[in-house]
Amino acid sequence: MEAQAELKAGRPDTPIAFTLKNTGQAAETDPAAHFAGSGAYLNADVYRLSVTVEGKGWTARLLNALAAVESGGSRTAKVFVSHEAASSPSAKVTLRAVSESDPTKAATATVSVSK
Repeated sequence: MEAQAELKAGRPDTPIAFTLKNTGQAAETDPAAHFAGSGAYLNADVYRLSVTVEGKGWTARLLNALAAVESGGSRTAKVFVSHEAASSPSAKVTLRAVSESDPTKAATATVSVSK
């Protein structure tokens, strides 16, 4: 997973873009075991996303806690960060993605945010 190193969060719900990458390959499947035309849905993995923030007075949220990424592909996941007026000057926002099909596969990325 990738993300920019630093970001200024000057307004509420400032978006942070994280790039999720599926480095795996599609599993071999028996075409007879699935309905016709389902092949397009078997070439991706679903990731469960979670976000944490370290910094007094800062919050981070996801609009969707799931993301599907085709094998060998990537997609953007957005986290929205806000801070209170009396918050610390900076914080660290970490996004974690865990594969639903193989929970031993996980990735994280952290972005430093500041006022």
